[in-house]
Amino acid sequence: MKWFPLAVILALAGCGGGSLSPSSPSAPQSVTMQAGQWEFVATPSSGAKAVYLETNLVLSPGQVTSTVFNTNLFQFGGAIGGQFSDCSNFEVNASVVNDDLGGMTAPQVGVLQSPGTSSPEANFTAAIVSDGKSVSDGSYTDYGSFCGLAPPQSSGTFTGYAVSPLNGTFAGTLSGGSNGADQITIQVTQDSNFGITATGTSLTTGLTTSLSVSPAGSSTDNTGGYSNVIGATVQAFGTATDINGTATFQVFGHFNAAGTQITIVVDGQSGTETGTLTKQ
Repeated sequence: MKWFPLAVILALAGCGGGSLSPSSPSAPQSVTMQAGQWEFVATPSSGAKAVYLETNLVLSPGQVTSTVFNTNLFQFGGAIGGQFSDCSNFEVNASVVNDDLGGMTAPQVGVLQSPGTSSPEANFTAAIVSDGKSVSDGSYTDYGSFCGLAPPQSSGTFTGYAVSPLNGTFAGTLSGGSNGADQITIQVTQDSNFGITATGTSLTTGLTTSLSVSPAGSSTDNTGGYSNVIGATVQAFGTATDINGTATFQVFGHFNAAGTQITIVVDGQSGTETGTLTKQ
């Protein structure tokens, strides 16, 4: 298996600066990093919980970018239903350089930053696997605290992998709401702009409710243009309609890299519900 170098410098408004000049192993040929959804994992060497960089990458020759609407920091556990933490307002701008010059080291620089700022939050470096679908053998040094998700000035390993789009029929049980167990079946379709269209049903205490979610950017989602899917996370607003009328709900979730299982938190009329939906 061939490995190719990737280096990323991250920046966040109000955080400390610094830079890293990594040396790169030689590679006999170039590799194309897969565009689209990625989840990168920064794991502190202190044993603290991992911080995930969720992003939808756009590629051009030698460049990797992600807009503020397609970049988040994520962590398991926290304020979102006691399950997740999420922090937005970042952009990715990185370069991918293949060292095919007889072992000479090629410079590589990238930046994750809040719009209008330039101070690095952290430095990252890793190697791209030859199929372009994962990075490994990486490390990071953080100059801030990843929105408070990691200890200040932590360091550790840095890995990542491409994530499959979220498509298909998902079913499972949510719990925690005032109406008891909630049996969910929903058909999800992800578009080329990482938007989600979903329709399905909720069954609880003998009451069947129709569920609907529209892509981000619609008049009903109230997300200000954010993509529904960012990396391996999904967030959206939807409507629930039954014999009592129509109400709105908000959903946030994290799914596995294969796109076959989603752990979600739903806030709606019956309170906060959590559970796992599996692709059928």
